[in-house]
Amino acid sequence: MQRNKLLKMLARLPEPEFKAFRLYMKKQHSRQHNLLRLLDYLKDHHPKFDSPRLDRQVAFPSIFGKDTPYHEKNLLNLLSKLRGFLEDFLLNKTLDVEAHWRDLLLMRTYKRYRMDELYRQKLDKMQAAYQTEPESIWTTLYRLELLHEQYFSNLHDRLQVDDDSIFRLMEMLDEFFMIAKLNYATELYTRSNVVQFDMPNIWAMDAIQEHVGSKKQILLQAYSMLLNLLRTPSDELFFKFKALVLQNLKQIETRTASVLLNHLLNYTALQLRHNRWAFITEANELYNYAVPLKLFINDNHYFKASHFLNIVNTRSKCREFDLAKQFIEDWSSYLNPVIKTSILGLSWAVIHLEEKEFNKAAEQLALVQQSENYNDLQVLHKIWLRAIELAIAYELKDDEYLSSRCNAFEQFLRRDVAVNDGIRRSASNYISFIKKLKATPRDPSKLLKELRATEPVYCKHWLEQKVESLLANS
Repeated sequence: MQRNKLLKMLARLPEPEFKAFRLYMKKQHSRQHNLLRLLDYLKDHHPKFDSPRLDRQVAFPSIFGKDTPYHEKNLLNLLSKLRGFLEDFLLNKTLDVEAHWRDLLLMRTYKRYRMDELYRQKLDKMQAAYQTEPESIWTTLYRLELLHEQYFSNLHDRLQVDDDSIFRLMEMLDEFFMIAKLNYATELYTRSNVVQFDMPNIWAMDAIQEHVGSKKQILLQAYSMLLNLLRTPSDELFFKFKALVLQNLKQIETRTASVLLNHLLNYTALQLRHNRWAFITEANELYNYAVPLKLFINDNHYFKASHFLNIVNTRSKCREFDLAKQFIEDWSSYLNPVIKTSILGLSWAVIHLEEKEFNKAAEQLALVQQSENYNDLQVLHKIWLRAIELAIAYELKDDEYLSSRCNAFEQFLRRDVAVNDGIRRSASNYISFIKKLKATPRDPSKLLKELRATEPVYCKHWLEQKVESLLANS
């Protein structure tokens, strides 16, 4: 059954959505006993659906009964029927969050069944609602769509087209074009920080940025400000950009809001890499805004693993351990099941390390490395694990274990081709300073000076704390 369309659809549902679908089926189709048994059978294999028990002949008796002769067509028909119910469920979920399409579909339903009075009322209500909404390309397009609907109904006798509708749409399209240009420019600047290439000349960019000054469109201002921040980074511009984004966060489309917040978080991460530790509170604040709005849930309805770990790490670094643990409890069900165990293990290791519960942290890391899904982790997550492992070994004063893990980390950096040069250099410098710490330097002040002059270094703030501790006790 693994290649069946139903299983492919169910595999993309996160755990809470799968549970909601089961509840929906039990409430709406309680007498469809074979369907419910099929869904309960599949539940035990969600989301991977890779068990040998999903062979059709193996699954058939559990669904239709042991005494029922095997008929493959009966099982295929049942799978197809359940897929139809799943599609209905997903459509209803989508219409719950897509208000315009729900209202439009309802209005056209009234029209189809000649419920003329209800049709007129719904059309009038939708038109009135869009008249009061803030100007945007989408509200203008929706208004034109409703005018089209009205024209091709029996209501065209009272059609009143606003003379400047088309002109407003043209202006909206101009703004849409300018926002797209600015967005493209910011993406190129971001890429130029990762890959070396010549920055192309973007036609009309200066004219667009000059035009932004006379516009109130939030996204125009935001992308223009972001482009300037990428060109010439400064704290003053960061805080202006941050204020603009956070003040308007709920008005910005989810995907765009996520992009803008990611740029803000990238700036804080850059400052933290330069040991400007005050920016940890800035990162924490940004995450506190983003989490309730589900800005880091991807298209597959999974919480992005890197952001999940960063949130736990940021809250732990800010000594907000209860909030970090509550976050794990609230959002762990949204993790991709393939890597869920490993990401949770890493998250708890981070918390225990900051709580100075070093043995508990070591136990969590051991469980992650023994997990069958360890190899499914991204390279950056594996580097994070190894970096934490070295810190724990140092804190436990286990020199033999620390030496072996340093060697294993160095081998990993040499062999894994997916590690880029910047990260490899940062991690190698981290290992080098761990070894120097282990050797207990005669002059900690000299080591501290060397550490502060070296870039980049992984976990630099933690290393400085350890050297400063040696200096205080020397």
